[in-house]
Amino acid sequence: MRFCGHCGASLAVPGKAFDVNRTQTLAFSPGLLSDGTMFAGRYLVIDDLGKGGMGHVYRVLDTKIDEEVALKFVNAEIAADAKIIERFRNELKVTRKITHRNVCRMYDISEDGKSLFITMEYIPGEDLGNMLSRLGRLPLEKAFPIARQVCEGLAEVHRLGVVHRDLKPKNIMIDRDGNAKIMDFGLARTPHGIKLTEVGQVIGTPAFMSPEQVNGENVDQRSDIFALGILMFAMLTEKLPFDADTMLALALLHKTYRPPNPSTLNPRVSRELGQVILKCLEVERDKRYQTTQDLLADLKKVGERFDTYAIHVPDRAKGKKTRPGSGLSWTKVLTIASLMLALAASGFAVKAFIKKVRVNAGRKQVIQEIGRLITANELSSAFQLARQFEKEAPADRRLAALWPRLSSTLSFRTVPPGAAVSLNDERAGGGDMQGVGQTPLDNVRVPLSQLRIRIEKEGYVTLEDTTSDVGGSIHFLLRDKNARLTDPKRALVDEIIQNGNRTSYKINAGLDHGVKAGDKGAIFGQKGSGPEGGAQIVARFKVKELQRDRSLIETLYQKGDIRLGQLVVFDERMTAVPVIIMTVPDRASLFVDGVRMGLSGSPVNLSPGKHTLRLVKPGYQDLETAIEVGADGQVPLIKMTPKSPARDALDKT
Repeated sequence: MRFCGHCGASLAVPGKAFDVNRTQTLAFSPGLLSDGTMFAGRYLVIDDLGKGGMGHVYRVLDTKIDEEVALKFVNAEIAADAKIIERFRNELKVTRKITHRNVCRMYDISEDGKSLFITMEYIPGEDLGNMLSRLGRLPLEKAFPIARQVCEGLAEVHRLGVVHRDLKPKNIMIDRDGNAKIMDFGLARTPHGIKLTEVGQVIGTPAFMSPEQVNGENVDQRSDIFALGILMFAMLTEKLPFDADTMLALALLHKTYRPPNPSTLNPRVSRELGQVILKCLEVERDKRYQTTQDLLADLKKVGERFDTYAIHVPDRAKGKKTRPGSGLSWTKVLTIASLMLALAASGFAVKAFIKKVRVNAGRKQVIQEIGRLITANELSSAFQLARQFEKEAPADRRLAALWPRLSSTLSFRTVPPGAAVSLNDERAGGGDMQGVGQTPLDNVRVPLSQLRIRIEKEGYVTLEDTTSDVGGSIHFLLRDKNARLTDPKRALVDEIIQNGNRTSYKINAGLDHGVKAGDKGAIFGQKGSGPEGGAQIVARFKVKELQRDRSLIETLYQKGDIRLGQLVVFDERMTAVPVIIMTVPDRASLFVDGVRMGLSGSPVNLSPGKHTLRLVKPGYQDLETAIEVGADGQVPLIKMTPKSPARDALDKT
């Protein structure tokens, strides 16, 4: 090209002729191949296996030999480097000679036009990485044969002078018969230990790197032994012996941290097997197993100590098979058969007993974990675990004793009834709302947490609220979708929460009603009435917590029961009510909170609550007292004390 295909800039140097040879066309991998496509004239695409470290991988049928193989394309940036490709070819000369049953066979590296690809053995199954993600810690009887087979495969590879350099779970395939096969020899890494796509950097997957790899030093077969030790540790404990996010942190771990014996993390692992693994993980190469053959010999010794019913060790000594019953009389055969049947029956009983013991032990551990979560005040997690345990053991007495410590019950009522109730524990890390039924609902078990509640009914406005006041009952008033409160200073009581002796009220007024936190108002006893209608005030309140569409209120004065649907009126004038203070004798000078208000017996406007009252009248002792003004404006009758004649004369003087 004479111009850049990305920005359009000229590639020619001003004043000089354009040199076509200065630019070269890179090799490239083709786009995704669909099933049934014929590639390179011989490979029929069967399945897309996904993207690997070097490029896309396909399961194909080699039509020339009628055999399924794996075909891996090489990324363009790798294929463009002639030196790297030459290294590939040289290493393939060695790796294709490996015909061990525990090593994936390499076939050839070829080109088709501008596409570079490699063919290798196709292994149906899953890689060890997926198996560990799916199963977690592997049973000993599964992990040990895998470790031994990988070690046998490495021994053959090392015998031919090849070092893998990137042994990890993703590079070990487990076929459908349970056999392990090592993959990707000489593909992801060059013989000199440099990552092909990042020349100049140290190689390896950090979690499975040997100390010498971390330091960028040359590696030998002892690095593969170190990686195999990490594999065995991970399979048997579900943990990594060294785990860090950066090379520096990983190098520091290698120098300062010594992993524990795997037998302390998994009781089924013998101490001898744990010591074998730890010897693989020695930081200094001279202290590790020097050859894979030495490691394999120790693994065989450890394997011979295992109980044969628990561990199947491949390639044990094979004896000659004899025909059952040969040389035995019919009487002996019947006797042996009867004995075997008796042993089988007792064996079934023993297995049933062992299973019961294991189940009981597992349940005990779950109960202990629930108790621990309660002690740590992780009630949401404790509630979820208890719910799962209840499905398996609904009548467990230990769980019944724990329920009061982590849960309570709520009842739900709505006007009208038949509304769907959904709940969500907001402290449990999110999740969807869970339906619990339709109202009326009694004694729904809920965690001692903060709950999100949703009330839904066709034709009515959906209510959503959050409460941590669990226990007791909640009553909701549903509002018709077509109903509107035109007066922004009016609302209705639409939620009542009762928990023991404590009652909280909410009203359907919030941000869209122009209400502010701290606003005051009154609740009237008759729905649809107002102060001008003469209806009696049931309560006076202050907006305590403002929420959209509904607000929590705090009652300042309450006379009688508050019910759903009662009218709420916000009005500044209603902060003061007419009060008549009656005295004996009447017409005494009246001072309230230090302010002269006229004479007793005449109406004065006072806000509900406590006030300081002072009365002055000639011939009577001055009286100062505290009074409580209710929402109805009523105060008790006050009597003044006459002065004595001597005191009256003294005052006149």
